[in-house]
Amino acid sequence: MAMKFTTHRSITRRANARRGFTLVEIMIVVVIVGVLAALALPSVQLLRENSRNAAVMNDLRVFTNAFSAYNMESGEWPDDRMPGVFPPEMDGWLSQNRFTRETPLGGLYDWDPASSGSKPAGTTTVITVRGYTVPDAQIVRLIERYDDGSADTGRLRSRGGDLFYVIE
Repeated sequence: MAMKFTTHRSITRRANARRGFTLVEIMIVVVIVGVLAALALPSVQLLRENSRNAAVMNDLRVFTNAFSAYNMESGEWPDDRMPGVFPPEMDGWLSQNRFTRETPLGGLYDWDPASSGSKPAGTTTVITVRGYTVPDAQIVRLIERYDDGSADTGRLRSRGGDLFYVIE
């Protein structure tokens, strides 16, 4: 029985010949990663939408509490201002940076007290998100989740690119 000896050089050559991935293997991995990303994208977008909706609702509740506390102490509402302009009466009651920055839905916050005429019918005092930039479908989902589901009734109302949070 004759034994065949292999040299170190032939072993090294065989190992080097199979040292990487073939083009087919790489393409299969790319396809799998693409499919997984396509499956995950709608979930990520929904999470982002829910996060923005929750952030704007939190802002509206904080603003409502501050404006209501001011009203209880002073007996009046702060004067009306332009969208994105901080009512100076609220200094010390509310963070100016939080009120004047762009909202999580796009657009600007606006304080509309009882004396202002730019509110939905049947309301007197509202905080408005003026000129939101998210799709209307997102606003519908926001109203369905946080209010009565109707853009015309309840605390959250929508009309003409504006979102209203009714205080009274």
